[in-house]
Amino acid sequence: MFDLHIGLTQSRIDDLLFRLMEVSEPTHSRYGKHLTKEEAEELVSSSSGSADTVMNWLTFHGVDASRITHRKAGGDWLIVRATVAEAERLLNTKYHVYLHEPSGEKIIRTLTYSLPHILHQHIDMIAPTTYFGTLRTMRRTSFLQPEIARPLDEVAVADPVIDPILAEIPPGCKLKITPACLRALYNSTNYVPKSSSRNQLGVAGYLAQYANDADLQIFLGRYRSDAKGFTVPTVQVNGGGNDQNNPGIEANLDVQYTSAMSYPTPNIYYSTGGSPPFSADSATTANTNEPYLEWLTYIFSQPTIPPVITTSYGDDEQTVPEDYAKRVCDMFAQIGVRGTTLLFSSGDSGVGGGDCKTNDGTDRVLFQPMFPAS
Repeated sequence: MFDLHIGLTQSRIDDLLFRLMEVSEPTHSRYGKHLTKEEAEELVSSSSGSADTVMNWLTFHGVDASRITHRKAGGDWLIVRATVAEAERLLNTKYHVYLHEPSGEKIIRTLTYSLPHILHQHIDMIAPTTYFGTLRTMRRTSFLQPEIARPLDEVAVADPVIDPILAEIPPGCKLKITPACLRALYNSTNYVPKSSSRNQLGVAGYLAQYANDADLQIFLGRYRSDAKGFTVPTVQVNGGGNDQNNPGIEANLDVQYTSAMSYPTPNIYYSTGGSPPFSADSATTANTNEPYLEWLTYIFSQPTIPPVITTSYGDDEQTVPEDYAKRVCDMFAQIGVRGTTLLFSSGDSGVGGGDCKTNDGTDRVLFQPMFPAS
């Protein structure tokens, strides 16, 4: 059995997007007047009767009401605990197990599905269905540097203290980029955050990537000595782990640099489970999870969320079905209207990773943006 996520149509999503533009435009009278959690939820609630209509459809096909959960998180969702056979009957389709050879990951997906016409106005999207994406880190150039003798020029970039008058770029920045280099380049070397008690920076993590506390202290001691002792708590979402004996390159890189750049602003790391890689068990032999949905569901349940959240994971945009992409973007908009800025890495491959060919059968060569950065 697996969880089938049914996203009900959001009745006033256009109003929410319009309000997002208003609160984000400095010249508008509503600039900065963000919505509360409850006000945002009201704008993305489903139309009257949608939940009942879909519930009736589910029970008609033999799905017991005890296996249906109505959740309000980025709009109305019906979470159905279903067998593959039930999902196939509901969606008039066939699910198969697909293998991604480079990673060895197996997922349960379908190539197409359909709904009764009467449900089209009540349902935005259903997952998992046709999304074959493989969530991955966007920093393809990250690697472990072996311990080597430090060049003389590196000494200049290890110490973050820079002349406050000249604010020159440290000469060692020609060899590598460190927090001192970035602070000098962005002219923030001598800036001291004025509202650190009210601000917070969130870092979203996936793929069983954990940030190591001891590594953070070593990094800060070398590259931001005044921040030594600064800690970043880990919030475990949807079964996400925090194995301090098995840290991840991406998680360490993210947390070390956000801490060094934003200190003393508090940071928080979200370790989100439920996304690839996937460990099969006797009940679920292939991956039925969907990226972002687990983390977004958690965020929407929180009364307050960090004013800034950064994510360095994504996927090729052309692999993301339009209905899935639109619903996820609308969920991001709901976070934005509450006053949070979301940052997504666009990757290290420029405007075209791989061979830049489309996957629609025509093999056209086009720029390939990354989702959700696009």
